[in-house]
Amino acid sequence: MRRVILFFIILITFSFIVFAQDNGLDFGFNLGLGTIVYNNNTYQTLSLKPDLAFGKFGIGLDIFIMFDQNFNIVPDNWDSFADWMNKILYIRYGLKGEPLYAQIGMFKNVTLGHGLIMYSYTNMLYYPEIRKLGFELDLDGALFNFPYLGLESFIDNLLDPDILAFRIYARPLLFLDIPIISAMKIGFSYAVDTDPMETKADDMNLLDNANSTSSIGIVGIDVEFPLLQKDLAFITLYGDWASISGKGSGAEIGLNSYLLKLFYIGLAIDMFGDNFSGQYFDILYENYEVRNNKYSYLDSVAAYTGWRAFASLLIGQEIFSLYFEMKGDFSPNPVTLIGILKLDKSVLKIVSVSGMFIRSGITAFSDLFNWQGESLLNSYLMLNVTLNVGDTSSITLVYQVTWDEQGNPIASTQLQTGLSFNF
Repeated sequence: MRRVILFFIILITFSFIVFAQDNGLDFGFNLGLGTIVYNNNTYQTLSLKPDLAFGKFGIGLDIFIMFDQNFNIVPDNWDSFADWMNKILYIRYGLKGEPLYAQIGMFKNVTLGHGLIMYSYTNMLYYPEIRKLGFELDLDGALFNFPYLGLESFIDNLLDPDILAFRIYARPLLFLDIPIISAMKIGFSYAVDTDPMETKADDMNLLDNANSTSSIGIVGIDVEFPLLQKDLAFITLYGDWASISGKGSGAEIGLNSYLLKLFYIGLAIDMFGDNFSGQYFDILYENYEVRNNKYSYLDSVAAYTGWRAFASLLIGQEIFSLYFEMKGDFSPNPVTLIGILKLDKSVLKIVSVSGMFIRSGITAFSDLFNWQGESLLNSYLMLNVTLNVGDTSSITLVYQVTWDEQGNPIASTQLQTGLSFNF
């Protein structure tokens, strides 16, 4: 078995390099060394990430290997078809926002429509310990000279699908050729979690909870008016409504704007009924405590009218990005604050940083400095700090914290060394 694994690693890496050089394509390669604690045992890890791009196509692999104390390869994540498929980091065609975009692999940020149902969902919350091979497909009828219809769709894991979502939208008045009115979109969305009580297993994958017998479905409709559509700016007005099966319903009216390809700004008013929560499938949904309790928690949610505001600054593709979001209601009830930062090594040369925090249950400014208590169930903290030694070598500290229902922190720390090359 070990010989097969090593042969596979050498073959796939060599094939990527030869194919890229023979065809003049972009090829990147990252090698990482680190440690991981699994089932109370500490293992050494080796991660090989070849990355190849050609035209609209792109493919990236994550060949993740664990070694025991005797430096033998641990075969647990190499003994099934699913294990081999989970070595795919991504396979994509096109980019998000293009008439045809498709990707298989792992996703950091999936939003359906304007985000009332699914917003910034990720299937990588416990990566690399847990890997899910998701699928996203966006198709605009303009590709076939029929711009009246379009589709967005997503599956969390092709090998064990639990969360499925789609949005069908139409431009029914496009034939009128009237500014704003003719470009109006009307959409219908549906998302379902067929296994909302999925729990952590004693291996590198997830197992189904035997007590889970029901599914959670959310249906929604929306309308969108593009008030301004220019190369350097666009402004969109939208209205969404959604209903959670067996619970309540709510609506959101919002305005999104994108300016100079640098600033992304949005403001929304939320009008939620009893037993309803917007952005149900969010960045923390894969947290076991959140996922297992979110549906029942809705029974205690009272109707309210609230707000959500966000602002983002993006310089280049990966050079520098900063994002802040706040949401709450119009009374002294708790506020949620979200912040994301990414600083590429091209800015500070030696150090690169990426981080995210979600702080829920904020009732006073001092809560920002208090990370203890039951209000932290929907909070999250992640920090990656990389020391770049030369052009190809790096050392990265990865720190991540989630909280359980009682407010107890669940923290993980990893230290990784890496080598990266471009051909």
